[in-house]
Amino acid sequence: MKRYSVIITLALLAMLIGAQTVQAGAPSTSFSGTWVGYDVSPADGGDGSTEHLVVKGGTSPQVSYQDEFGQVCWDAGATDFWFTSVLKGKVNGTTMTGTFMRARCGHLSLSAAFKGQTMSWTFNGHGTANPSDDTLWDGVVLWSRV
Repeated sequence: MKRYSVIITLALLAMLIGAQTVQAGAPSTSFSGTWVGYDVSPADGGDGSTEHLVVKGGTSPQVSYQDEFGQVCWDAGATDFWFTSVLKGKVNGTTMTGTFMRARCGHLSLSAAFKGQTMSWTFNGHGTANPSDDTLWDGVVLWSRV
């Protein structure tokens, strides 16, 4: 009977430690979350495509950037024009800069061409405490929270 109580105690202790580890995730920043933006219209030099951004983590987040019609995919001769990439972010005040780690159009890897290139976003909370008012600006696309 004593043996079972030791096993149960150890199991409960392991669960408590595991629960604390799960709760101790990276803190979020104003950039954390899911964003959507729209490329400028063809008349303004863009293609009007929908773009997606997911930012996970604190001041050094992982950033997923996708463009439903990446002009770079067309230019590379890809058969799939959905551009996907992963960037390593760095938040400094109201600016987040992401360095490309991986990039692809469907099965066509563009990682070698993009590795080390950067993108930057500027956060604007518009002076409210309402996250639905938040926007990001990358110099071309205005992003809104989803």
